[in-house]
Amino acid sequence: MGDDSGANRQDNLEKILEAVYLYHRGDREKVDRWLRDPHPQLGGETPLEMIRTGRFDMLVDLLRMMIVDMDGPR
Repeated sequence: MGDDSGANRQDNLEKILEAVYLYHRGDREKVDRWLRDPHPQLGGETPLEMIRTGRFDMLVDLLRMMIVDMDGPR
């Protein structure tokens, strides 16, 4: 797992943060709160904890659900 692992992790992190910023329309306070607040879909862990431990798949799934909810009927 050499440099590719680190590069992959950085790429995943950048994509997740970009999606979160887009979802919250660039509102830094909302992004910070989203990263730090425990989330039921993550077993009560925070997205920040998921990032620190490299569990990006669960975050991607959560973001997909959030985006689907956002695009649903209003």
